[in-house]
Amino acid sequence: MDDTILRYGNVINPPGQVYQYSNLGFGVLSYVISRVSDLSYADAMRTLVFAPLGLPHSAVGITSGLERYAAARYDSRRRPIPFYTFDHLGASAIYSSAHDLIRFAMFHLKDHLADQQAILDDETIDLMHRLDTPMDGPKEFYGLGFFGTPDEHGLKSVGHDGGMPGVSTTMRLYPDEDLAVVALTNASPSDVYSGMPAIPQIEQEIVASLIPRYAQARAANPTSPESPKETYKPSTKLLGTWTGAVRTWQNTIPLKLTFQPDGDIHVKLGDQFETLLDQPHWRGKMFVGLFNGSIPTPDGNRERHYVRLELWERGTGKLQGEANAEAADEPPHYSLASYVELARSGQ
Repeated sequence: MDDTILRYGNVINPPGQVYQYSNLGFGVLSYVISRVSDLSYADAMRTLVFAPLGLPHSAVGITSGLERYAAARYDSRRRPIPFYTFDHLGASAIYSSAHDLIRFAMFHLKDHLADQQAILDDETIDLMHRLDTPMDGPKEFYGLGFFGTPDEHGLKSVGHDGGMPGVSTTMRLYPDEDLAVVALTNASPSDVYSGMPAIPQIEQEIVASLIPRYAQARAANPTSPESPKETYKPSTKLLGTWTGAVRTWQNTIPLKLTFQPDGDIHVKLGDQFETLLDQPHWRGKMFVGLFNGSIPTPDGNRERHYVRLELWERGTGKLQGEANAEAADEPPHYSLASYVELARSGQ
């Protein structure tokens, strides 16, 4: 984990200003927990969270005695996925049952069950659920480990989704209704099979069956707002050539972006062929685009990948962000980010 943080622990944005989910971010948190508690992350979660909350079928990884409860995981072609693990244990390493997750959710709803210890006080729970940081979508915000919206078909909701190869999950809380919903699938992702609804749809169907006014509002507006993508249009603040580098953990690779008046964006990474940036768009204040290229590190080259640029312009005359080596298979579960900084040529 020390090596992972050294290689990929890049701070791109000031804390609290931008929402950008990171498996490594939660991996760093789990590493901090193990260092502070002087326990392994698995033992810390078992003794500080799972046992006090009465979650007997929850563990970091598949621990002894829980093997028979672990569901097989399947890819998009319904083929079993061999067992895998990773170092960002704070993200995606917990195995649990729907029953245990509901008990965990009830604690966050402040439904104090007789056999649960108060590992957090109610004020701390409120702080975790306070939605302060705007996300990509309309009226979507991030708290501390929870995202949510003040108005999901008329209800405030907070929760979190999960996804890894062979896994697609959600836990959603509706505090004003004292309602928690959990949905778990062992598919990758859950909506790839013809006729099989996506996890958010499953969760919403459950809520609609329990709360009539939610069902009515959802029927009137059945599509949930997706994160908006604003198509890129040539603008004076970007036109011209920007030069700089992609800084990998091994070396620094020259990078050049040329924003043309006709809307084309040319990309040149190191000695690789110059190409066009594909699917350029804005997600909020973040500029995004893809191109055929590679980040030539040993770990990046384990998977056939393309490069996804995510850049911010903060009025400093620089574009800063990351170049992600993302696995070409859909969905891109594997992504490694390297720091990028560009300046307009001539400045």
